[in-house]
Amino acid sequence: MQRWKIIIEYKGCQFNGWQSQKDLTGVQDAIQSAIFKFSGELIKVYGAGRTDSGVHALGQVAHFDIDRATNEDEIREALNNYLRPDLISIIKVEKVDDDFHARFSAKLRHYEYKIVNRRQPLTLEKDLFWRVGRPLKEEDMQKGANYLIGTHDFTTFRSINCQSKSPLKSLDSIKIKRKKDKIFLFFSAKSYLHNQLRSIVGSLKLVGEGKWHPDKINQILKNRFDNVLPELMDKTEIDMWILISREYNEDPVLRTMLPAEWLNARRRTIIVFFRDKVNDSLDKLAVARYNFGDNIISAWDKDKQPDQWKRLNEIIEERNPQKIGLNYSKYFNIADGLDKTDHDEFMANISEKNRAKVVSAQKLATAWIETRTNEEMEIYRQIVTITKEIINEAFSLDVIQIGKTTTSDLEWWMRQKVTDMGLNTWFHPSVDIQRKSEVNGDHLRSFSNRPSENIIQKGDLLHCDFGITYLRLNSDCQQMAYVLDDNENDVPMYLKVAFDDANLLQDILTSNFIEGNSGNQILLNSLSDAKKIGLRPSIYTHPLGSYGHSSGPTIGMWDAQGGVVGTGDYPLNLYTVYAIELNNTSYIKEWDRDIRIMLEEAGFFGENGHSYVNGRQTKIKIVNPKYMI
Repeated sequence: MQRWKIIIEYKGCQFNGWQSQKDLTGVQDAIQSAIFKFSGELIKVYGAGRTDSGVHALGQVAHFDIDRATNEDEIREALNNYLRPDLISIIKVEKVDDDFHARFSAKLRHYEYKIVNRRQPLTLEKDLFWRVGRPLKEEDMQKGANYLIGTHDFTTFRSINCQSKSPLKSLDSIKIKRKKDKIFLFFSAKSYLHNQLRSIVGSLKLVGEGKWHPDKINQILKNRFDNVLPELMDKTEIDMWILISREYNEDPVLRTMLPAEWLNARRRTIIVFFRDKVNDSLDKLAVARYNFGDNIISAWDKDKQPDQWKRLNEIIEERNPQKIGLNYSKYFNIADGLDKTDHDEFMANISEKNRAKVVSAQKLATAWIETRTNEEMEIYRQIVTITKEIINEAFSLDVIQIGKTTTSDLEWWMRQKVTDMGLNTWFHPSVDIQRKSEVNGDHLRSFSNRPSENIIQKGDLLHCDFGITYLRLNSDCQQMAYVLDDNENDVPMYLKVAFDDANLLQDILTSNFIEGNSGNQILLNSLSDAKKIGLRPSIYTHPLGSYGHSSGPTIGMWDAQGGVVGTGDYPLNLYTVYAIELNNTSYIKEWDRDIRIMLEEAGFFGENGHSYVNGRQTKIKIVNPKYMI
């Protein structure tokens, strides 16, 4: 039997896509029928990808195996003869080895979508172009497309009939070009969802018509500057907030204000926010040679005033603020971003009167970092979904080989997976094992004593700690899985009970989330409530958002269960996100030892109390060696 690779061209109008379907005709059916007429063999043709109804192909790759001894030219001519009634052409035939597979050997798949941007009907190009009558701005479409490049949750862009196991897909590139009244959209990716590209093109059309704004990050920033920041400045009673950074030495708060197109501040960048409550206005000024994106306008003409510090002083004198907030803080590292040089220069260049007005902007900076908008929470749900999809894949037999894969292997697989998806991790993932034969579980708490080459075996209780950064927000998630032992069909009941206790501890903690209570109050009340019902808790919950370990109330640390000085005294505020991180210790009679159930989930605290951003783990995941091939 010989394997043949074919390059196919076809017009898809008369077909229901590539794939064979019950009661419907696909391109695959037509080619298989032609092969049977030629060779007398009933075989299956394997394509490099599926196409939807009406999609045409210029170079689709496929392969098939036949017994008949022949050559490339004979196959090409015979198939084209039998395909003649259909608009299908076999462009090239090539003999290949058995290890070639059209689907799995494909590295990239390329699609071109064509639009005619005119009101007049199509004639010669009918069925080859999509006619759009309204004027389209292809440059805006490209801006919108740029946000789709990389790995994302494409649930919004998939068909309801899509059979893909995961909505996570990666787009390598999207290029949009115009030639007179024609717009060409070029897509490259390894794989696609059902109707994904059609849905994306439809969305980009709306962007081109001006109905959708492509600049999501800058849009979010504008909303935060216009609506969130004035309220926070009023609440913290700071009417002028000054942030100073130098290139590659950014204040952590200023980094969250960078325009979407910027990765760093430029030269020395000084931002001034002035809140005028009487006129209900907020000045957003940059003492820099350039605008700070679209939201903050340059207020320094170097030709008129060569000295940047003197120009800053002029702005302060002109507005005469009551309190000048600077980013320095004893306890909140993120709110302590002003370096000594810039602090000294600033103080030396303002009047004695204004020096007396300088206060720590700790509360304002923390509030800015911790407060989440509705738009951001929509993104957050996507981030958590992506995080859990990666964990689910890691805790599967697609990745784990029982008796061979180590915890270190799994950690580096997760890290590489994130890199391949075009995302980032904000810390190195960790994977731990608890098993019956262990003497103790000290390695679960000590980063330095963690075994690096612990091989995953049957009967192991697995735990991972993993988080990603996506669209300037961070996830942090801990979940657990169990590798079934011989003669087991489910997670042992004693582990299920222990896991339920950890879920109960989560409920106790989040029930104590009360606006205005400090992190220490929440911690001590939760520990007390848990111990009263016989649990053995440890709580170390932290704010989550612009940073993985973000600013806000610290609710315990694993080595500070009596409370945390400084950050633990900060109050719980509305519209904030937390990593609900904790563990509960349970004695397992069957193992004759203690185990820890360690959990961490993203939670949101709003007007309706606490809710999980995208659910929580309530059952231990199962890794079933019986399904190993």
